[in-house]
Amino acid sequence: MQRKDLGDGQYQIAYSARNDVFWVTQAGPPPVTTSRLLRVDPDTLEILNSYWVPWDEPTSTVEAVFGLDVDDTHNTVWATSTRLNRVAVYDQATGAHLKSFDNVNHGREVEVDEERGTVYVSAVNGRYIATFDAETLERGPDIPVDGQPMGLDLDEAAGKLYTSTLDTDKLAVVDVASRQVTYHALPGADRSSNVAVFPQRDRVYAANQDSADVTVLDAGTGAHVASIPTGNGALALDVDPETGLLYVANFFAHTISVIDTATNTVVHTVEDTAVSPNDVEVVDGAAYVVDKATFGGGAHDGITKIVPTEVPDPGDPGDPGEPGQTEGAITVRAQVPDGLTGRLTLTVDPGAAVTLQPQEALDRVAFTGAIPAVTVVDARSTEAAAGGGWAVSAQSGPFTSSAGQVGADHLGWAPKVLTPRDGVTAGPAVAGLLAGGPGLGSAATMATANNAGRVGSTRVGADLTLAVPLDTDPGAYTATLTVSLFPTD
Repeated sequence: MQRKDLGDGQYQIAYSARNDVFWVTQAGPPPVTTSRLLRVDPDTLEILNSYWVPWDEPTSTVEAVFGLDVDDTHNTVWATSTRLNRVAVYDQATGAHLKSFDNVNHGREVEVDEERGTVYVSAVNGRYIATFDAETLERGPDIPVDGQPMGLDLDEAAGKLYTSTLDTDKLAVVDVASRQVTYHALPGADRSSNVAVFPQRDRVYAANQDSADVTVLDAGTGAHVASIPTGNGALALDVDPETGLLYVANFFAHTISVIDTATNTVVHTVEDTAVSPNDVEVVDGAAYVVDKATFGGGAHDGITKIVPTEVPDPGDPGDPGEPGQTEGAITVRAQVPDGLTGRLTLTVDPGAAVTLQPQEALDRVAFTGAIPAVTVVDARSTEAAAGGGWAVSAQSGPFTSSAGQVGADHLGWAPKVLTPRDGVTAGPAVAGLLAGGPGLGSAATMATANNAGRVGSTRVGADLTLAVPLDTDPGAYTATLTVSLFPTD
């Protein structure tokens, strides 16, 4: 672990891949008369440049910067001037102030969608997300939010913007194309403050200050997967897509919780009683944390670089031409109720849970859900693939409980390709026994790829349907769905 003092008043951090530097916001206490944008070297953590922000004559303060994000396409930095209800744009090359926007009611966080050229800013007290054109530097229409939006994170490929609300403790999901907002509950969360999306696992994580935990939701359905205790003042978080480690900054606990997203468990806690971590950014396998050491009792605020010495094995694809992990197991659980009313929860491991409503039927009790995404990575050479592709199949074992057993032939599915492209095809739907089909007691194809579509990372999944007779004994039923990957000619 490496730490460097940066002075006092650090708030947030953002990485510019174009310039290979971190940008850090720094602001003094109110009335704020000192505030800077810092360029920081990611290797040495030394300050490369510092830029003073403009003076605001009417308030006799500076246009202090707090939240930020970078736009490498246009080589700019966007920052919130929260206390003045403004958003400002700076030039990454020179640090020059380019423009400020008024009337952004308590702007907190910035998220840049470089693919679509849009900048989003959460306006906490305004209960909306402000939008800006990254090229023209003009303001767009606001997106109303049912609650006080806090942290922002973007699944750029899916076109989904995520935020959690401080006062209503909801996850708000914005479709960036239509600007329609969908809401999901954050069970047990209190004063939710930030979000991180992990598309590879189809998960969204929300850090909650007063409940001192992280809420895990299914990114597609919004179903509650888990709540993970971390520490008092869980304020910021970021996930490493390579290792699957999630880093959580617990401001009042003076700790960083490291969570293995495969198991939804805290695998390590970084402790420093003299530091209150305020923001975290993961780059190239390391977590960079800016802190308020003066709040925690330390001498000066600074930046810390955390590099894990041990990381969970996400499955080594092996050398080109050699098979990597080709089989996995997903646990499927279903609670058969006593009677036809009530809810049902189907859980697929690792770490997935879907709350289901029984389907209307006169002669059966039916449930639906979705398995977590299955990721196939094909890094074989052309010679090793020999003109072939790959296939993914799955087979279920029986559903068992202390009350009895339901055969795997009662489980059906409809496979789907989550990252569509030419050459990758979803397998055929398979109906369960009560729908006249064979079910998943025998191996069924989830997806196939030909030689043209095989290369790279592909995510596939399936919608599940379980139908059981009305006279099935009530109980918690569990089955194992074994998923296999194999090369094809």
